[in-house]
Amino acid sequence: MVAAGLAGSIAAGVPIGSAAATALLLPAAAIDIRERRLPDPILSAAAAVLVVAVVAGVAGGGGADPMGMLGGAAAMSVPLLVVHLVSPAAMGFGDVKLAVVLGAAAGSPVLALVALALGSGCTAAVGVASRRRTVPFGPGLVGATMLALVVAALTGWNGTGGTGPSSAALDSALGMLA
Repeated sequence: MVAAGLAGSIAAGVPIGSAAATALLLPAAAIDIRERRLPDPILSAAAAVLVVAVVAGVAGGGGADPMGMLGGAAAMSVPLLVVHLVSPAAMGFGDVKLAVVLGAAAGSPVLALVALALGSGCTAAVGVASRRRTVPFGPGLVGATMLALVVAALTGWNGTGGTGPSSAALDSALGMLA
């Protein structure tokens, strides 16, 4: 499962650190479905992969943008932290920790918010379709972040106004969704 997620993401052009971190979180999403918890060792491993990617990128004179990753982590996790603090039964702290890692993997606050909105919508749709009051949030967050990273890589859109030839089309499509 992890190898397939990693290979597909890298083939699409997702940065290796982000691809590896999100692929490592696939088992956590599966555990969340079964047990309604997100294991700290898996979240920590994914976070460690991102730290190594940033350090390697900075040491090599390029790579990941540490400020963009911090902004992405904050953009995705702060709304979930607020929900958790207001109603711990509605949002577990594991989801907040997962959002920190996924937001950092997204690499920009805008891309992290797109992934958060998509993950929230998909998770809500699963809840409505299954007629359940509670559903695990982790799988929606992981899947939406992977999708956002792949679409961003394929289109060249980075969430900051675009850098690729197809970014205007993606910005337009996102504008229609809003």
